[in-house]
Amino acid sequence: MTVRRKAFGIVLGMAACLSVAAASGPAQTIAVLDLDSAVQGTVRGQQLVADFDRKRRAADAQLQDLWDRYQALAKELMSKRFALKESVVRQKEIELAALENDLVNERRRLQGQLKIEQERLFGPERERIFEAARELGREHNLSLIVAKGTPGVVYTPETFDITEQVVQRANRM
Repeated sequence: MTVRRKAFGIVLGMAACLSVAAASGPAQTIAVLDLDSAVQGTVRGQQLVADFDRKRRAADAQLQDLWDRYQALAKELMSKRFALKESVVRQKEIELAALENDLVNERRRLQGQLKIEQERLFGPERERIFEAARELGREHNLSLIVAKGTPGVVYTPETFDITEQVVQRANRM
């Protein structure tokens, strides 16, 4: 079961509990949090975004070197294909295939590293955002805080959005 499906099940279950509770008790209050905007909206989050962008650009530069070598070899092969011996053409094709393989493998490796780095960088900031949201929820007696974009959430009016309040609180933490 994917994380989205689990989150959807949790949200649906919570909504069902709230609707039952609402029928028999005090009014329930729901708020919405745009987690990505909140993380990127904090002072620390903005620094993390800049750090991650630098790392992404460095990874792109590493790939660019391989890509340039690949393109140069492909261009050379195309321009000299009919002037070279068949055995030399085959050797160049093998080199080109090896470079293409290196490119694909390096791209996958760098993507994996970037995912790990993204979680390492942004994980603690997300936790600060969650803590700030929990504090706001307790202070304002919120029954439920739903992450914007969660499966099952079709519409949320701006009046329910507490993202800016969470960002302000997280910046004070």
